[in-house]
Amino acid sequence: MIPGQLEYLISSLPYLPFQQSKEVRDKVSTTFRKYAGAAEADKDLINLFESEVIKFLSPAAFELIKGIDLKTIHHRPFRENKNRTVAAFAKYRYHLKLALLKQRMDPQQFRKKWSALSVPPLALTEGTPLEKEIQLMQLQWKKLEELATGHHFDLDALIIYKLKLMILDRWWTFDEEKGFRHFNQVIQAASYGG
Repeated sequence: MIPGQLEYLISSLPYLPFQQSKEVRDKVSTTFRKYAGAAEADKDLINLFESEVIKFLSPAAFELIKGIDLKTIHHRPFRENKNRTVAAFAKYRYHLKLALLKQRMDPQQFRKKWSALSVPPLALTEGTPLEKEIQLMQLQWKKLEELATGHHFDLDALIIYKLKLMILDRWWTFDEEKGFRHFNQVIQAASYGG
């Protein structure tokens, strides 16, 4: 890697605020599509990001970036990763998931399965499932902001950027009507034992 390459790459990436606005979505999407060119313009934001960063990273660094996924980052290999940022966020996600389980499970069952772990309560304000999901994303965003301290133009900054992009991409794909229909179907199935 040539010195200054990551600085160039990171400074050319679009700014990611924690916002659900069409203006921000369009700006981020347009910037990545410009980088990609016509051949790759139909890819999703994460793939566009990865297509850009592969040009600047060693194979090992790219494999680390490519392997990061919000759905699996709480798994043990990430929690035990040599990269401190990956490990710290993975542990945070793991404890966040445990705190959610603690809220949703019968207390006795939770203690039986997770008695060795100290899991502090999760402070979420009342709201719809969508509002609570956004609160969870905001908690993760704040953790990433904490982890970003001191990382401006290094691999950790790119890792944090990808995680933030994944959070926003997930939020930007939420469809409130579709989610509400799905929520009602789950509730209805549960009440009928199905």
